[in-house]
Amino acid sequence: MTAARKEFLGLKYLDLTTTDAVAASADDNIEITPPDGQIYELIDLSVNIPDPAGSSAGTHTLTIATLGIFSTLNGKLSGKSTTGNYIKMGDYYGITADNSELPSDTSDQLNWFNGKIWASPSYTMKIRYSNDTDVQQAGTRTMKFLFKVYSGVEL
Repeated sequence: MTAARKEFLGLKYLDLTTTDAVAASADDNIEITPPDGQIYELIDLSVNIPDPAGSSAGTHTLTIATLGIFSTLNGKLSGKSTTGNYIKMGDYYGITADNSELPSDTSDQLNWFNGKIWASPSYTMKIRYSNDTDVQQAGTRTMKFLFKVYSGVEL
């Protein structure tokens, strides 16, 4: 990876909150790709995903990572919860999930929100919600992201 001069352009806010249903044993994938010549650096997020209502078995997971390294350690940020439990992510409380969290240490989680996940035209940011429960996820998945935007960057 070669990096050229990096110039701060400003902030970008994305609200990806959705009520789109995710079937049992299905995924919902979102990719964020900045325009050519720009990179986005994730600096803050607010995520709240409820338990799939009526579920009696399984887990649901949210993973956020820079594509190209998505499979490494199951992603850069990941929260997995069993039936009856929500998933939350944010710079105030870190990652809250009852089954597994990546990174698992709360102090490490807070550090990961600032500059550890980014997107470029070559390496998009991927957000994957996996519903591995026995019912569809029809609840509102609140997902809000704040990025620093830079120009003059080559990756």
